[in-house]
Amino acid sequence: MSNSERAEALVEELNSAYIPTAAAETPFVQPRFFALQADASDKSSIERMVQSTIATFGRLDVVASNSGWTRITNFNDLDENSGEDLWSKTYRCNVTAHFWLMNAVKPHLEVTKGAFVTTASLAGVVPGGSSLPYAISKAAQIYLSKTLSKVCAPHIRVNSVSPSLMLTDWGLQFSEEQQLAQAESSRLKRLITVEVGTSFNC
Repeated sequence: MSNSERAEALVEELNSAYIPTAAAETPFVQPRFFALQADASDKSSIERMVQSTIATFGRLDVVASNSGWTRITNFNDLDENSGEDLWSKTYRCNVTAHFWLMNAVKPHLEVTKGAFVTTASLAGVVPGGSSLPYAISKAAQIYLSKTLSKVCAPHIRVNSVSPSLMLTDWGLQFSEEQQLAQAESSRLKRLITVEVGTSFNC
């Protein structure tokens, strides 16, 4: 199943599960949920995504900025981590894309006094992860979130979360040795498992 098919299946599941409450003073206009495709490495694509969202729902309250990209390399091999394309694409998707998204949603979140949350990684806190450029980009993403929290205050709350390796379909590509190393670097000393069900990747 492709990412777009997974996204559409999730939207269908969410819409069918939603039951409006009688107590709601202002019923939400349908659809409550919808999916659209955008390229997080392209600024204009991000801007179109935000415009389409506003055109559909009229407002933004919370933005979960979850885009990211990596390629698994030998973390300790500088030569394997030295490709210009690897660094450029990793930084563009893991740092710049979050800045572009905030820039596009800022006026809408200011109106609602909303929240902007980025998904970083434990790799940005403790050196490790899928590649050297990935870890460094995640550290930059965490600092970007700290900076945005100051720049966008007081009307927008900005936070970042840094999970360790999650055993999704993608996470299971890591070797058992890499999984153990990731588990050891987390405070829980174990990895996050994911139940089988509807899922999608960014």
